[in-house]
Amino acid sequence: SAAILASDIRVKENLKKLDTIDGINIYRFDYINGAKNQVGVIAQEMQEKCPECVIDSDILRVDYSKLPEKVQARIEELR
Repeated sequence: SAAILASDIRVKENLKKLDTIDGINIYRFDYINGAKNQVGVIAQEMQEKCPECVIDSDILRVDYSKLPEKVQARIEELR
């Protein structure tokens, strides 16, 4: 299920890199004011690797449906 998620480094803590696919890092992290034990990418890193994936607002968001399919699949596995 594709989602547009707050992916800004400023709303995440306890980051732990799980994997890297085609230069895209996948992390496990907690939202500072929300859900824990999440898996995903960091918007600031994606601005370089996949600028079309990043939605620029106060808090950067990532449109996960635009990530490379291999990356989407690996995130699903790690969840």
